[in-house]
Amino acid sequence: MLQKNSILILSSLLALVLIWGCGGEELPPPLVMPPKKKLTSSIAKVMKEEKKEPPYSYKAEGRRDPFKSLLFGRAAQKEKEQKEGVKIIGPLQNYDLETLKLVGIVWGELGNFAIIEAPDGKGYNAYLNTPIGKHNGWIKEITADKIVISESYINIKGEKKDKEVVVELRKEEG
Repeated sequence: MLQKNSILILSSLLALVLIWGCGGEELPPPLVMPPKKKLTSSIAKVMKEEKKEPPYSYKAEGRRDPFKSLLFGRAAQKEKEQKEGVKIIGPLQNYDLETLKLVGIVWGELGNFAIIEAPDGKGYNAYLNTPIGKHNGWIKEITADKIVISESYINIKGEKKDKEVVVELRKEEG
């Protein structure tokens, strides 16, 4: 019985605290946003002008067509240059022979080729008849320790002459 009384007293106290906590205070009024003011016509025009951006227009001048094949374009360009007699310039033709360095020579079943280092540190494989140098040179011969490059030039008299330049493989020191 004591237990029932204590439960009844605790329940009554809890209900009293809840009722007292709710109190008779009024709730604050809900927040109401004031109505938006209409912008004056001059301000509205300025804002509209700021939002307008000029329409984008693509200018294809001097650019390649992004939808054309890269491989087809190279083949067509090569064919066109050969028909017109324009010389195709390879990467080794951009340097003087004195600036190129013979790094190695590779012998194999598929043929011999030289490994040549350009001044910028890039290496290139050069086979027989590869154009090389700024003076219309080409690789004439590849041996175990050197390559022979033939260059053609026009002398003072206006005669076309050939000059052979030998580039030897540098031996390791020590």
